[in-house]
Amino acid sequence: MLATFTLTVFAWIFFRAENLGHSLNYISTLFSYSLFKFPSFNDMPKALITLFLILFFIIIEWNGRFEKYAIEKRFLKNNFIIRYTFYLLIIFMIYYFKGTSSEFIYFQF
Repeated sequence: MLATFTLTVFAWIFFRAENLGHSLNYISTLFSYSLFKFPSFNDMPKALITLFLILFFIIIEWNGRFEKYAIEKRFLKNNFIIRYTFYLLIIFMIYYFKGTSSEFIYFQF
């Protein structure tokens, strides 16, 4: 599965590039020394919140890995208030972290 995913991603690079030189330049930049540099964030509070949420959801997934749903063990069997507070929190996070809409890639051709 990993090999198929990797080959598909690299095929997308060639599909999206303007020409072969552009795609090879993109791949060489992808594997340059900048890969090991720490990224700079323009909006540090959002970046920290995002990292915290990634860790939070990884922990939830890890704890619920043997259940049918990851949140079943922690939130779905709890009382009504805790469950719906968690649902509202997820809805709020979706609204807070929404991005701007962009045109679907295949409509550009």
